[in-house]
Amino acid sequence: MNIAPLTRFPTAVAIDADSYYYWKVWFRVPIPEHEIDLVTWQPVPRDEWDLNTEGLEALMASPVDLHFYDRYGNHLGPDGSGGFDIEIPASSYEIPEGTDYKVAFVKNADLSDEYDVRLVGTGAGTFDFNLLIPERSAGVKYDVAYVDVPVITGTLGAIDLQPGTGFTLSLDLDGDGQFDQQLAPTAMQTRTLPYIFADDFDRPDSSDLGSNWVEEAGDWDIVDGQLHAQANGEQGVGATESFSDTQYVVETRFRATGNLPGPYNAFALGFGAEDVGGDPTGYSVTYVPAWGKLKLTREYTFLDHASVTLVPGQWYQLKVVRDGDTGLIQVYLDEGQGYPETPTLEAVDSAYPDLRRLGWAVLGSGYDLYVDWIVAQ
Repeated sequence: MNIAPLTRFPTAVAIDADSYYYWKVWFRVPIPEHEIDLVTWQPVPRDEWDLNTEGLEALMASPVDLHFYDRYGNHLGPDGSGGFDIEIPASSYEIPEGTDYKVAFVKNADLSDEYDVRLVGTGAGTFDFNLLIPERSAGVKYDVAYVDVPVITGTLGAIDLQPGTGFTLSLDLDGDGQFDQQLAPTAMQTRTLPYIFADDFDRPDSSDLGSNWVEEAGDWDIVDGQLHAQANGEQGVGATESFSDTQYVVETRFRATGNLPGPYNAFALGFGAEDVGGDPTGYSVTYVPAWGKLKLTREYTFLDHASVTLVPGQWYQLKVVRDGDTGLIQVYLDEGQGYPETPTLEAVDSAYPDLRRLGWAVLGSGYDLYVDWIVAQ
């Protein structure tokens, strides 16, 4: 695989006060028949002009309809009546004017979100299909191309987007309901994502957390490729390194099991901190089961809160978007339907503009916290 760094839309031009547009060059296979690149103009709202827009991107250049389904059955693609279903949160689907291209985008999508791609032939010929999607816990983005794949009206294709599947394309050439071929991508690039910090905890079970982490209080370990703590009083773990970045996004995937609603139970993601355990400084996003609240605090000052009920054993994703220059903090909680369009929590506070140290804290007893991965970019 060809490893290349990602950059922030280097050919972008500002068109108006609200949006940027960039000239998207789609990855092409370096063979003589495909020396001319495919390009499209891609709009990005001005307030999203950063790496937060990294997500799933797809270009179909052929007589084929393109459909995406998320794990909850939400659909992105043609609705069969001349319009489009845009059911997947933060997604878009368009046919650029004057082309037969189909362009799909899902903001902040990740390979771990698991998508089902379906292709439906609408004519005879061949199709070219480009697909880009990050796997944040691995620190990479995949750029996949399928070139000169035969198609007729009724041809069906399927790609299971999840880690470890290899992007295999299953083809039912004649539309009889039986897959005839299993095709690997014609070519694939793996690009490194420019992370500030990343850890997927994918290592053997151990009480040694590795060089990325320092136990501030209590006992933490690695279990089944996850950071783990069994609640027993006050426990904290923090990243070894402190970071000076003032504009960043932190994302993490976690779950808690056991008896959550104990009277003193709470767990928190910390950022902007010097210490994570003990008497921490900085900010925290804390879940308090007995209150049914998710709260954003600076030390002991409440900045915002929302009513939330987390189900024991269910995986959740949390995202913190921070602009230390303006003081804006936005927190998004994915409860199983993707990140919401509007922040779950939001505040403006400039006390700690730098990312500094990341960490987790656990209070109370009777439950366990598991963290699948955490990244900052």
